[in-house]
Amino acid sequence: MSGLALAQPGTLAGKVTDKKTSEGVIGATVLVTGTTLAAPVNVDGTYTLPLDAGTYNITMTYVGYKPLTFPGIVIKSGQTTALNGLMEESATSLTEVTVTGVKQTGTEVALIQDLKKSEVVVSGMSNDQIVKTLDRDAAEVVKRIPGVTIQNNNFIVIRGLAERYNTVLLNDALTPSAEVDTRSFSFDILPSSVIDRILIFKSGASELPGEFGGGVVKVYTKNSVLENTTNFSISGWGRSGTTFGSGYQQSSRSSTDWLGFDNGLRKVPAAIGDQPYNSKAELSRDQLQQAIGDLHNEWKPALSTALPDLRASLGLTRKFEIGKVYLSNVTSASYSNTHEQYDVLRQRLETGSGSYSYNYNDLRSLTASRLGVIHNWQARLNDHSRIDFRNFLNQYGTDEVVRRTGLDYVQSGNGRERDNYALHYQSRTIYSGQLGGTHDVGAARNSTVTWATGYNYVFRDEPDYRRFRTGRDVPNPGEPQMPFRVEISQVGSQQDNSTYFSKLKENTYMASGQWEQRLTGRDSTRANQYKLRAGFYTEYKERNYASRFFSYVPGNEEFHNYDLDTLSIDKIFAPRNLDPKTGFVLKEGTTNFDSYRTDNTLVAGYLSAVAPISDRFSISGGVRLEYNRKFLRTGDSATPAYEEKRYFFLPSFAERHLQLQRP
Repeated sequence: MSGLALAQPGTLAGKVTDKKTSEGVIGATVLVTGTTLAAPVNVDGTYTLPLDAGTYNITMTYVGYKPLTFPGIVIKSGQTTALNGLMEESATSLTEVTVTGVKQTGTEVALIQDLKKSEVVVSGMSNDQIVKTLDRDAAEVVKRIPGVTIQNNNFIVIRGLAERYNTVLLNDALTPSAEVDTRSFSFDILPSSVIDRILIFKSGASELPGEFGGGVVKVYTKNSVLENTTNFSISGWGRSGTTFGSGYQQSSRSSTDWLGFDNGLRKVPAAIGDQPYNSKAELSRDQLQQAIGDLHNEWKPALSTALPDLRASLGLTRKFEIGKVYLSNVTSASYSNTHEQYDVLRQRLETGSGSYSYNYNDLRSLTASRLGVIHNWQARLNDHSRIDFRNFLNQYGTDEVVRRTGLDYVQSGNGRERDNYALHYQSRTIYSGQLGGTHDVGAARNSTVTWATGYNYVFRDEPDYRRFRTGRDVPNPGEPQMPFRVEISQVGSQQDNSTYFSKLKENTYMASGQWEQRLTGRDSTRANQYKLRAGFYTEYKERNYASRFFSYVPGNEEFHNYDLDTLSIDKIFAPRNLDPKTGFVLKEGTTNFDSYRTDNTLVAGYLSAVAPISDRFSISGGVRLEYNRKFLRTGDSATPAYEEKRYFFLPSFAERHLQLQRP
């Protein structure tokens, strides 16, 4: 400081931005050289430093950046002096301290920067915020974001539009769907511990897929490392009405159910596994007897004591240096085993009359096991180039038991009393892997090239889904109460004494790339904010699905012994009652339409531009061209295959007013 005048204080104010990205250098310090008079830089890059009138030397500093010094800055009494700074990364600092070269994307500050940079309407949630919520999976996380709800605890609804109208990307690759009849991503399979950040885009842009109506959800898993860490946690908790209750319903379990998949205990019997899917092809008596020995004659669940829920996780982060290449690894394994039992009231009223069609109470028990593994690598080749390798595996199994009791008024005037059961096991395996890179090119490093390739695999297994119904008419006053009778379909039904099997397999291959050119405008404080982009996305997906079901029906209606129908469910289908003349036979009800093969090809290219008008206002626009081919063939060879080819021309235009607020 060369001079100091005692008078009314003045103010030094301005903005400190990154020379390369034009973002505010959050956390930088503006200080009077050689003194402790200083001011921090805010989230938007601005600062304010009150000073007495005089002449000062000013320094702007931040770790990883070259310091800026401005000599002879005059502060006038009662006035504001503007001083902006463009800070440039220090290659020396980044080389000596590896951590300064790693951008942390899961922090609240990083999320704010992502929201600021976006040219479209976007909201989101960072890992810092997710940790504070104690949510267990992505389904619980996303429903905290404004405008987002979750249906059935797994499917996302954005602005009132159902899951099929919303697009989900995992690490910038379209996510696979484990559902049979709808295109949707089940968010409950993704543990919250592996999520780095979630962004939800609610308006279109040329860089985003054109097949959404509600929004585009981008989920990113953890990848960057600050230091070597090892974390292990284990927790347990109880549920009111479930934990330690002696009436918890559960079907027979295989030795691997606790890992989230069936070991073959519930598989299709070998005696009938190679039969064609044809409802007219009946099994021989020898095949029937052999199949009966392999099929479960278990129609009711066992009652047990529900143990407390268990949750455990192991997290490892490691960083390495090989020559001038910095490697970092994030590995996380999570496991949970939960038990839940509750009552559900189901009622339907007839329109106009106000009387019930049915009045049911469902006792639902759900045992779920989930194993999730994330294994991500990042290689920083230099300060301007990195390669990412991401892997995510989820194994999820559920054992669901439902007992339905109540009255059905459709078949009887007084009502028909019901006592039905369903034993349903299901497992899902999902793997997603991507290899990609980001490279700053050009002499001024004002161009960025990003690329990615990926593979997704889905396997959904639904083995030995068993259902049966029993009923008895409500008697008139004074009449005796009849016993429950097992309801027998004469032609076969999936609801009556049936066992159902299905399998779904899906493979997806993708590739994408983008080039971005940043241009400097007349105002040097907004350097490189004029942007031109060009990119492509291509994806090929193939899916195979097959299902079949078997049910017990009378072998011969004319000679059938109807006294058998009064037996309890655990005795009615005993081997001695499986007689093609007087008893029951096992019949396959599958048709050729219960299986299909399909594939989908998507190729997209886009061009876009961004022009900032001011620090808080910008306009953007672009065009996206998509080609889509769909192919579908059912298991019925007589039915012609369906094929559809379409082109989509998708222009976009947006204006952006920046309003700084915490998401």
